[in-house]
Amino acid sequence: MSKIITLLLIFIYSFATAQILNVEKRRSTQSKDGWAGNIDFSGKYTKNTKEVYQFSNKALIQYKQGLKNYLILSDLKIIKKNQEDLINKGAIHLRYIKQIKDSVDISYEIFTQTQFNAVQKINQRSLLGGDFRFKILGNDTINFNLGTGAMLEYEASTLNTYATAIRFTNYISFNWIISPTWKFKLITYYQPKINEMSDYRLSNETSISYQLSKQFSIVGIFNGLFDSTPIIGIPNGIYTGSLLFRYVLNH
Repeated sequence: MSKIITLLLIFIYSFATAQILNVEKRRSTQSKDGWAGNIDFSGKYTKNTKEVYQFSNKALIQYKQGLKNYLILSDLKIIKKNQEDLINKGAIHLRYIKQIKDSVDISYEIFTQTQFNAVQKINQRSLLGGDFRFKILGNDTINFNLGTGAMLEYEASTLNTYATAIRFTNYISFNWIISPTWKFKLITYYQPKINEMSDYRLSNETSISYQLSKQFSIVGIFNGLFDSTPIIGIPNGIYTGSLLFRYVLNH
Protein backbone atom coordinates (compact mmCIF):
# COMPACT_ATOMS: atom_id res chain seq x y z
CA MET A 1 0.00 0.00 0.00
CA SER A 2 1.21 3.47 -0.71
CA LYS A 3 0.13 7.01 0.11
CA ILE A 4 1.20 9.69 -2.31
CA ILE A 5 1.83 13.15 -0.91
CA THR A 6 2.13 16.03 -3.32
CA LEU A 7 4.47 18.48 -1.61
CA LEU A 8 4.54 21.58 -3.76
CA LEU A 9 3.45 23.07 -7.05
CA ILE A 10 6.35 25.35 -7.92
CA PHE A 11 5.22 27.48 -10.83
CA ILE A 12 2.18 28.19 -12.98
CA TYR A 13 2.40 30.06 -16.27
CA SER A 14 -1.38 30.32 -16.68
CA PHE A 15 -4.50 29.00 -14.94
CA ALA A 16 -6.29 28.52 -18.25
CA THR A 17 -6.32 25.00 -19.71
CA ALA A 18 -6.54 23.67 -23.23
CA GLN A 19 -9.92 22.92 -24.75
CA ILE A 20 -8.79 19.78 -26.60
CA LEU A 21 -9.78 17.03 -24.18
CA ASN A 22 -6.79 14.75 -23.65
CA VAL A 23 -8.40 11.33 -24.13
CA GLU A 24 -5.03 9.59 -24.58
CA LYS A 25 -3.91 10.56 -21.10
CA ARG A 26 -6.98 9.01 -19.52
CA ARG A 27 -7.27 5.77 -21.47
CA SER A 28 -7.66 2.74 -19.24
CA THR A 29 -5.23 -0.19 -19.51
CA GLN A 30 -7.96 -2.62 -18.46
CA SER A 31 -7.33 -6.12 -19.87
CA LYS A 32 -10.24 -8.07 -18.34
CA ASP A 33 -13.85 -7.95 -19.52
CA GLY A 34 -16.29 -5.94 -17.43
CA TRP A 35 -16.52 -2.52 -15.81
CA ALA A 36 -13.62 -0.40 -14.58
CA GLY A 37 -12.91 3.23 -13.70
CA ASN A 38 -13.63 5.86 -11.10
CA ILE A 39 -15.89 8.86 -10.43
CA ASP A 40 -14.69 11.81 -8.31
CA PHE A 41 -16.66 14.71 -6.86
CA SER A 42 -15.33 17.55 -4.72
CA GLY A 43 -16.68 20.82 -3.40
CA LYS A 44 -15.49 23.70 -1.25
CA TYR A 45 -16.98 26.93 0.14
CA THR A 46 -14.89 29.72 1.66
CA LYS A 47 -16.08 32.99 3.16
CA ASN A 48 -13.88 35.73 4.59
CA THR A 49 -13.73 39.11 2.87
CA LYS A 50 -15.01 37.33 -0.27
CA GLU A 51 -17.12 34.28 -1.02
CA VAL A 52 -15.48 31.53 -3.06
CA TYR A 53 -17.34 28.47 -4.37
CA GLN A 54 -15.52 25.49 -5.86
CA PHE A 55 -16.91 22.32 -7.43
CA SER A 56 -15.31 19.66 -9.59
CA ASN A 57 -16.16 16.30 -11.07
CA LYS A 58 -13.97 13.85 -12.97
CA ALA A 59 -15.04 10.45 -14.23
CA LEU A 60 -13.47 7.64 -16.22
CA ILE A 61 -15.76 4.69 -16.84
CA GLN A 62 -14.92 1.86 -19.21
CA TYR A 63 -16.72 -1.32 -20.18
CA LYS A 64 -14.72 -3.99 -22.00
CA GLN A 65 -16.28 -6.87 -23.93
CA GLY A 66 -13.78 -8.90 -25.92
CA LEU A 67 -12.26 -6.66 -28.59
CA LYS A 68 -14.81 -3.91 -27.91
CA ASN A 69 -14.46 -1.05 -25.42
CA TYR A 70 -16.94 1.62 -24.35
CA LEU A 71 -15.45 4.71 -22.74
CA ILE A 72 -17.09 7.59 -20.83
CA LEU A 73 -15.06 10.60 -19.68
CA SER A 74 -16.24 13.70 -17.85
CA ASP A 75 -14.36 16.72 -16.55
CA LEU A 76 -16.10 19.62 -14.80
CA LYS A 77 -14.57 22.45 -12.78
CA ILE A 78 -16.26 25.59 -11.43
CA ILE A 79 -14.63 28.26 -9.26
CA LYS A 80 -16.62 31.44 -8.51
CA LYS A 81 -15.57 34.46 -6.47
CA ASN A 82 -18.44 36.77 -5.51
CA GLN A 83 -20.42 35.38 -8.48
CA GLU A 84 -17.52 36.07 -10.86
CA ASP A 85 -16.35 33.08 -12.92
CA LEU A 86 -12.68 32.37 -12.32
CA ILE A 87 -12.98 28.92 -13.89
CA ASN A 88 -16.19 27.52 -15.38
CA LYS A 89 -15.53 24.68 -17.77
CA GLY A 90 -16.69 21.16 -18.45
CA ALA A 91 -16.68 18.35 -20.99
CA ILE A 92 -18.21 14.92 -21.49
CA HIS A 93 -16.80 12.43 -23.98
CA LEU A 94 -18.25 9.12 -25.19
CA ARG A 95 -16.15 6.72 -27.28
CA TYR A 96 -16.63 3.29 -28.88
CA ILE A 97 -13.39 1.38 -29.56
CA LYS A 98 -13.13 -1.81 -31.63
CA GLN A 99 -9.82 -3.59 -32.10
CA ILE A 100 -9.78 -5.07 -35.60
CA LYS A 101 -8.10 -8.35 -34.62
CA ASP A 102 -6.67 -9.77 -31.41
CA SER A 103 -3.29 -10.19 -33.14
CA VAL A 104 -3.29 -6.72 -34.77
CA ASP A 105 -2.75 -3.51 -32.78
CA ILE A 106 -5.12 -1.44 -34.92
CA SER A 107 -8.52 -0.21 -33.80
CA TYR A 108 -11.24 2.03 -35.17
CA GLU A 109 -13.03 4.43 -32.85
CA ILE A 110 -16.23 6.47 -32.95
CA PHE A 111 -16.70 9.38 -30.54
CA THR A 112 -18.90 12.28 -29.56
CA GLN A 113 -18.11 15.12 -27.18
CA THR A 114 -19.65 18.32 -25.85
CA GLN A 115 -17.92 20.98 -23.79
CA PHE A 116 -18.07 24.56 -22.53
CA ASN A 117 -15.64 27.10 -21.08
CA ALA A 118 -17.01 30.45 -19.91
CA VAL A 119 -13.57 32.02 -19.42
CA GLN A 120 -12.58 31.16 -23.01
CA LYS A 121 -16.03 32.31 -24.25
CA ILE A 122 -17.07 28.85 -25.45
CA ASN A 123 -20.78 28.45 -24.76
CA GLN A 124 -20.91 25.07 -26.51
CA ARG A 125 -18.54 23.03 -28.63
CA SER A 126 -19.88 19.69 -29.87
CA LEU A 127 -17.98 17.04 -31.82
CA LEU A 128 -18.91 13.88 -33.72
CA GLY A 129 -16.26 11.84 -35.46
CA GLY A 130 -14.10 8.77 -35.78
CA ASP A 131 -10.50 7.71 -36.17
CA PHE A 132 -8.10 4.80 -36.56
CA ARG A 133 -5.54 4.13 -33.84
CA PHE A 134 -2.26 2.34 -34.59
CA LYS A 135 0.25 0.98 -32.11
CA ILE A 136 3.54 1.69 -33.86
CA LEU A 137 5.78 0.33 -31.12
CA GLY A 138 5.16 -1.34 -27.80
CA ASN A 139 7.68 -2.98 -25.49
CA ASP A 140 8.97 -2.74 -21.92
CA THR A 141 10.55 0.69 -22.45
CA ILE A 142 8.70 2.43 -25.30
CA ASN A 143 5.04 2.76 -26.27
CA PHE A 144 4.27 4.77 -29.39
CA ASN A 145 0.70 5.18 -30.71
CA LEU A 146 -0.67 7.21 -33.60
CA GLY A 147 -4.26 8.17 -34.40
CA THR A 148 -5.81 9.81 -37.45
CA GLY A 149 -9.41 10.61 -38.34
CA ALA A 150 -11.98 13.33 -38.93
CA MET A 151 -14.78 15.03 -37.01
CA LEU A 152 -17.70 17.42 -37.41
CA GLU A 153 -17.50 20.41 -35.06
CA TYR A 154 -20.20 22.86 -33.99
CA GLU A 155 -19.21 25.86 -31.87
CA ALA A 156 -21.33 28.58 -30.24
CA SER A 157 -19.56 31.37 -28.38
CA THR A 158 -20.79 33.56 -25.54
CA LEU A 159 -20.55 36.45 -28.07
CA ASN A 160 -23.45 34.90 -30.03
CA THR A 161 -21.24 33.75 -32.89
CA TYR A 162 -21.68 30.30 -34.43
CA ALA A 163 -19.46 28.10 -36.61
CA THR A 164 -19.54 24.63 -38.14
CA ALA A 165 -16.45 22.88 -39.51
CA ILE A 166 -15.07 19.50 -40.54
CA ARG A 167 -11.63 18.93 -39.08
CA PHE A 168 -8.95 16.28 -39.27
CA THR A 169 -8.10 14.96 -35.83
CA ASN A 170 -4.61 13.50 -35.45
CA TYR A 171 -2.56 12.62 -32.40
CA ILE A 172 0.59 10.89 -31.24
CA SER A 173 1.20 9.33 -27.84
CA PHE A 174 4.75 8.49 -26.79
CA ASN A 175 5.87 6.98 -23.46
CA TRP A 176 9.55 6.23 -22.88
CA ILE A 177 11.19 4.71 -19.82
CA ILE A 178 14.61 6.17 -20.51
CA SER A 179 16.27 4.51 -17.53
CA PRO A 180 15.23 3.22 -14.10
CA THR A 181 15.23 6.86 -12.90
CA TRP A 182 14.02 8.86 -15.95
CA LYS A 183 10.59 8.70 -17.66
CA PHE A 184 9.30 10.79 -20.54
CA LYS A 185 5.70 11.20 -21.83
CA LEU A 186 4.37 13.21 -24.76
CA ILE A 187 0.85 13.56 -26.18
CA THR A 188 0.18 15.91 -29.10
CA TYR A 189 -3.07 16.65 -30.98
CA TYR A 190 -3.28 18.43 -34.36
CA GLN A 191 -6.75 19.42 -35.64
CA PRO A 192 -6.84 21.47 -38.87
CA LYS A 193 -9.93 22.30 -40.92
CA ILE A 194 -10.15 19.99 -43.91
CA ASN A 195 -10.92 22.83 -46.35
CA GLU A 196 -8.68 25.45 -44.69
CA MET A 197 -5.49 23.96 -43.29
CA SER A 198 -4.32 27.36 -41.98
CA ASP A 199 -7.16 27.15 -39.41
CA TYR A 200 -5.89 24.63 -36.88
CA ARG A 201 -5.49 23.76 -33.20
CA LEU A 202 -2.32 22.25 -31.79
CA SER A 203 -2.29 20.83 -28.27
CA ASN A 204 0.59 19.27 -26.35
CA GLU A 205 1.21 17.75 -22.94
CA THR A 206 4.79 16.79 -22.11
CA SER A 207 6.10 15.46 -18.83
CA ILE A 208 9.45 14.22 -17.62
CA SER A 209 10.07 12.64 -14.24
CA TYR A 210 13.22 11.84 -12.31
CA GLN A 211 13.28 9.29 -9.50
CA LEU A 212 15.71 10.67 -6.92
CA SER A 213 15.20 7.70 -4.63
CA LYS A 214 12.75 4.87 -4.05
CA GLN A 215 10.33 7.28 -2.38
CA PHE A 216 11.13 10.72 -3.79
CA SER A 217 10.66 11.97 -7.37
CA ILE A 218 10.37 15.22 -9.33
CA VAL A 219 7.91 15.66 -12.22
CA GLY A 220 7.95 18.54 -14.70
CA ILE A 221 4.77 19.05 -16.77
CA PHE A 222 4.08 21.38 -19.68
CA ASN A 223 0.67 21.93 -21.31
CA GLY A 224 0.14 24.11 -24.34
CA LEU A 225 -2.66 24.97 -26.75
CA PHE A 226 -2.30 27.05 -29.91
CA ASP A 227 -5.44 28.04 -31.83
CA SER A 228 -4.75 29.85 -35.10
CA THR A 229 -8.28 31.33 -35.16
CA PRO A 230 -9.57 31.72 -31.59
CA ILE A 231 -12.76 33.42 -30.47
CA ILE A 232 -12.44 37.23 -30.41
CA GLY A 233 -10.70 38.40 -27.24
CA ILE A 234 -9.00 35.04 -26.55
CA PRO A 235 -5.20 34.72 -27.12
CA ASN A 236 -3.85 32.30 -29.72
CA GLY A 237 -1.67 30.53 -27.17
CA ILE A 238 -2.55 29.23 -23.70
CA TYR A 239 0.22 27.57 -21.68
CA THR A 240 0.63 25.91 -18.30
CA GLY A 241 3.78 24.70 -16.59
CA SER A 242 4.27 22.96 -13.26
CA LEU A 243 6.99 21.32 -11.24
CA LEU A 244 5.86 18.65 -8.80
CA PHE A 245 7.73 17.12 -5.88
CA ARG A 246 6.31 13.72 -4.92
CA TYR A 247 7.03 11.64 -1.83
CA VAL A 248 5.65 8.11 -1.54
CA LEU A 249 5.25 6.44 1.85
CA ASN A 250 5.52 2.66 1.47
CA HIS A 251 4.30 0.28 4.14
